[in-house]
Amino acid sequence: MKPIQFNFNTSKEFYNELKTKVKDHFETNNISDKGNRHLYSKTIILFVAWIAAYSLILFVAQSLRAVIGSYILFGLIGGLIGFNVMHDGGHGGYSKKKWLNQLMGYSMNLLGSHLSFWQMQHNVLHHTYTNIDQYDDDIDSRPIFRFHPDQQRKPIHRFQHLYFLPLYGLGIIAMMFYGDYKRYFTRKVGSMKLKKLSLGQHSLFRGTKVAMIAIYFLIPALFVGRWQALLGMFIMFFAMGVVLNTVFQLAHVLEKTQMKSHIDFRIPEHRIVHELQTTANFAMGNKVRTWLLGGLNYQVEHHLFSHISHVHYPKIAPIVQEVCAKYGITYNSYKTITQAFISHIRQIKYLGQHN
Repeated sequence: MKPIQFNFNTSKEFYNELKTKVKDHFETNNISDKGNRHLYSKTIILFVAWIAAYSLILFVAQSLRAVIGSYILFGLIGGLIGFNVMHDGGHGGYSKKKWLNQLMGYSMNLLGSHLSFWQMQHNVLHHTYTNIDQYDDDIDSRPIFRFHPDQQRKPIHRFQHLYFLPLYGLGIIAMMFYGDYKRYFTRKVGSMKLKKLSLGQHSLFRGTKVAMIAIYFLIPALFVGRWQALLGMFIMFFAMGVVLNTVFQLAHVLEKTQMKSHIDFRIPEHRIVHELQTTANFAMGNKVRTWLLGGLNYQVEHHLFSHISHVHYPKIAPIVQEVCAKYGITYNSYKTITQAFISHIRQIKYLGQHN
């Protein structure tokens, strides 16, 4: 598909001042823009908790209720690893060391999916073409959902504000057991063709899927029984999917954010302004949510500076707000996660019932 061109001749002064002030923040405070001891200690806490939850499944859970509860806990902690560790590593923000970023990014494979596919979908398509139909794969869930005005509206979409949450959970299951394989065999992610995979990449993909079945089903089945482990695995992925997909959609499919359409493969704004128009924050200043969500409640800062670790977003957010205010550029934000969630419901309800 033909790439879209942004108008980099506009908003140059705004972009240069924003970059300079954020850079000055790190230089003035003599700190790196990558991860720090807070991120590294969080990584240890999350992986220890993940192993502990897995141990509950294998050695503690006796009843079906305990097995399911342990699997849900296991999946939710896995989601937190995705938010905090994998996401920073996959963007190169976890560390100055490339190998450490790759290692943390490959926690995606430990969770059952494939890092290189995610990087193409997320880093390339989503971060470059945010909220542009047929380019941003994160808003392309046809025919089940209609997330963009340019997408065809079907009768079922009238009810998407009612069925979205369980299908967000099923979305992860579909990705693990269908979407990844489709990408692997078609060598295509969304609208982008993948480069030819090396022998090592082929082996990594196959090994990831074998390990996923072994870790989440075969090994637990030896301790809790086959059908209990199978049920637990799917409920685990379902819980993970509800959390992951909801958090990511709360940044872009909202009443305040814009859905963009290209004209002859051109967008009239600078790409940085485009990101500000299509992205929103929520629950800024809530330290607990920021810790748990890996700074993904600061999606504006993340989309502007994805190479910077999420641990710095609360500090650079006031800088971004100040520069936006100076140049009259809207900074989208919701005070609470509840407000963002309600806005998401209203937006998908509107898209499902209006052309």
